Amino acid sequence: MTLLQYNEEKNKLTAQVSLEILSITHAFASLTPCDNIFQISSQWYQENPLIIRESGAGRDVTAGGLHSDLVNICQQLIYRQHQVKIKGLN
Repeated sequence: MTLLQYNEEKNKLTAQVSLEILSITHAFASLTPCDNIFQISSQWYQENPLIIRESGAGRDVTAGGLHSDLVNICQQLIYRQHQVKIKGLN
């Protein structure tokens, strides 16, 4: 599971990747291979988080996209000419 958090008060974005034990009733527990799911908890969605779920692009396309992003990030870190840009986060 990848956890991405944005704290508006501190204007800070953090990311965490970990393995988690989820209850059988958790929205993430019923994923099928290649699904995408987002759970949004906020001031508006405290008690009942907003869940967005859809089918993914497939293993090959996803792996290719991740590989491309990692190459770009590594190149930016090597040359440090620009801030590291990750699609969808910057």
